[in-house]
Amino acid sequence: MLKNFTTRYQRYKVDFNEFASTVFNRYFVIYLIKCLFGAAICFWLYATFPGHQYYWALVSVILVIAPEDRDSIKFSLDRIEANIIGATIGLLYYILAGISIVTLLLAILTTILFCTAVRLGNSTRTALAALIIVMVLENEKNNWHIALDRMLSVMVGCLIAILITGITYWIKKPIMESSSDEATE
Repeated sequence: MLKNFTTRYQRYKVDFNEFASTVFNRYFVIYLIKCLFGAAICFWLYATFPGHQYYWALVSVILVIAPEDRDSIKFSLDRIEANIIGATIGLLYYILAGISIVTLLLAILTTILFCTAVRLGNSTRTALAALIIVMVLENEKNNWHIALDRMLSVMVGCLIAILITGITYWIKKPIMESSSDEATE
């Protein structure tokens, strides 16, 4: 037991040199800028349009922006797809059968099977979260607009992440190419 605790504690030991080389790495700095810029845009939407659920856009933009550009785009598209799947299945089950333990379990089963069929992988969890949020909110608020608003807010956050990733890729591509040309000379 003590050995297990000691092993887990080791991950919290900070090697300052390793930390500094990570923090001052240009890829890491670009990642930080992308996260901060995305969060600022989504927070502006949240503050400007309080009648909408743009806090989901804020969550989405932070979840899908990744240090690697190709990962950000893949995560964004997968998250959009997963939210549409989960929200749609949740809404259909709610409309057709209401909410009960049986309905919820059948909706979860359907979502997992559907996500497996379309090879959504780890984003299945996002679909399940959307499903549960939609079914519970529908039950509490009895308004399908909430589910649609949430889904659209998530999509906005993901699209902002894609846009930021595209812009930073467009800006840094010539810089990276010129630095690789200098290295080969």
